[in-house]
Amino acid sequence: MKYFMPDITFIKSFRGNGIMLDKKLTNSELAATVFLSDFICYNDCVLRKNGDKRGSALSIRDLAELRGVKYDSFRRTMYSLRDKEVIGFHDTGDENGTHWITVNPFIFCRGVKISVWVIDFYADTEWAKIERQRIKENREKEISDT
Repeated sequence: MKYFMPDITFIKSFRGNGIMLDKKLTNSELAATVFLSDFICYNDCVLRKNGDKRGSALSIRDLAELRGVKYDSFRRTMYSLRDKEVIGFHDTGDENGTHWITVNPFIFCRGVKISVWVIDFYADTEWAKIERQRIKENREKEISDT
């Protein structure tokens, strides 16, 4: 057994999502979702430049430019992803009218410590209710607890 690329950051994608994403999303939405995964920030799932907490939050316009697609088309895709609870839009409450775009952590996230407000925001989505494969120790504990 060998550690594979141990010095590279990664995005966590939970088993069960592939089938659900394929069922629920159009090809364009699926491609956009995969693209967005490169910008997910640790802890808060906000889409930021370089996926870095110190990076500025990215707008739909920023993301369309990075992807090299027309803004209006990408905006429609993003709003559709919001309607399907893949992403969310959040008013930060600052005087500049800044908004954050987050990715549903039940689909993709970075790290294992996710801000409670993000988990709570997505907790009632269908993505949170998918039956997921558990690691062996947890399955054995669940069986012994019954």
